[in-house]
Amino acid sequence: MKKWFLVAAVALSCAVIHADDIEKIETLSSKVILQNTDGYFVFSDGSCWKAIGFSKRWRSLSEWWNNVQLVPAHYECVPNDWFLGTQIEIYPKRQALKVDEADASNQEALKQCTHLLVNTRTAQVLFAIALTPAECIVQLSKEMHKDGYDQGFHKGRLETYTNATNIYNDGYAAGYKIGYAEGCKAVARDR
Repeated sequence: MKKWFLVAAVALSCAVIHADDIEKIETLSSKVILQNTDGYFVFSDGSCWKAIGFSKRWRSLSEWWNNVQLVPAHYECVPNDWFLGTQIEIYPKRQALKVDEADASNQEALKQCTHLLVNTRTAQVLFAIALTPAECIVQLSKEMHKDGYDQGFHKGRLETYTNATNIYNDGYAAGYKIGYAEGCKAVARDR
């Protein structure tokens, strides 16, 4: 009976010890970074991932006063901080998460993530969603289209504002010049 209890205890302790085991280690082969700082990674095994950085929420006045750190420093990174050729450790999120997602301003996006990516060189951590190549292409094209639309919209709006300002200034200058000339003529006639 003691032997079976000992075997069960050893098996249980091994299960607990290996709960934080790495799912796999891969090399970052390529990446695409969006304007919102999210990124799409392709690893050396051909797997596709959407990587999202932890964006801290604003601290309350008492948290700021007491210098409360919402998240460890190695969670404060974005996908653009990672270089091609970097070794990445992939962990399941439910087993390796060591921060509170409620401290993130992008917690809705982080809730959708299934994995954590850990940069072996810097120990930085990103949240990730595993994607099939087809899902990756579809999501990336939609987000790139949205980025292009937003960029074009802002550029067009700025140009329209600039054009409207130039038109107003030109009209004001022309009106001022005509009004000044007519005012001078009116004064000369009155004399």
